[in-house]
Amino acid sequence: MILPESISDCANQALDALRKQCGKNIYPDIDGAQLLSLRARLMQFKSATQISANGSCHLLLTEDKQWIALNLSRPSDWELLPALFKHSKNIDAWQQVTTLVKKSLAADLIEQGRNLGLPIALAEQNRSLRPANYFDIVYHGENQKANRANNTQARVLDLSSLWAGPLCSQLLQQSGAQVIKVESKQRPDSMQFNTLKGGKEFFEWLNRGKALRVLDFTQVEAIQTLKKLITQSDIVIEGSRPRVLQQWGIDAEAMVKQQAGLIWVSITGYGRQEPEANWVAFGDDAAINAGLFYMVDNKPAFIGDAIADPLTGLHAALVAQQYYRQGRSALIDINLCNVSRYCKPFTL
Repeated sequence: MILPESISDCANQALDALRKQCGKNIYPDIDGAQLLSLRARLMQFKSATQISANGSCHLLLTEDKQWIALNLSRPSDWELLPALFKHSKNIDAWQQVTTLVKKSLAADLIEQGRNLGLPIALAEQNRSLRPANYFDIVYHGENQKANRANNTQARVLDLSSLWAGPLCSQLLQQSGAQVIKVESKQRPDSMQFNTLKGGKEFFEWLNRGKALRVLDFTQVEAIQTLKKLITQSDIVIEGSRPRVLQQWGIDAEAMVKQQAGLIWVSITGYGRQEPEANWVAFGDDAAINAGLFYMVDNKPAFIGDAIADPLTGLHAALVAQQYYRQGRSALIDINLCNVSRYCKPFTL
């Protein structure tokens, strides 16, 4: 899977910087660009065009001649389609979806889809303004400094799933950290149930070496256990919309303010601010919204395989390691769309 040179350079630079920070030659046999296409190699995906490499996200033309990316990777996404199109019958085939999109206005689909919790995005070719940085600091504890010896092993709590967050914690583990991965008994990481060829190997690669804790979050004791694990950690990685943890009484900003040296890495689709905090995104559709796509015969085409996910995982590990070494508390807001815009070539 061939990637634009500038995107490969962006990934290579992030991995090289992480190696320099931790003083270890992490994954000496591969470079950052190869990390971006790891899943595609293991699962033998074909190059993407208007259909993503894994087949779940399609680029579709609307009635008003705009292109949208609709990602139907979960059974629940298909169940929401009648509500998206205000259609009375079940919709179970992409041909039906394509036809209904052609009869709909892009703005209406985007608004309704986001309200429903669907990963949907407008292909914004003109989003060429590169952000000054690939992350935002929601809170930085200037006076909350933890004493860390050079040989201290960072304690990482990984509350994320799928790709970006687990890659971040895997890279930190390779940098010398101790990682505990927490899964919900009711909603385990769905990546492990991928039955396609290479799916199991990819999940195991992302999560090998991590200690696993499975918690039943219907029980009060499990939430108390989670809070205790957070207080015992140096770095927390999570990929939920902010309200998910808030319903359990866990406020990321409050915990960072209370715990000297705690680094909280919040990985989302579009950031922690309203209304974007409520928008659902995966790697393919977030990249499309950021303008990270080819134009082929006047049609947008996907770049790579869910490219925003591994790009974000790499950069999240880099910034987490950077702030951990400083010893200061920080709530770091890093999102798929912003990282994609940061890494986007100006020539696309």
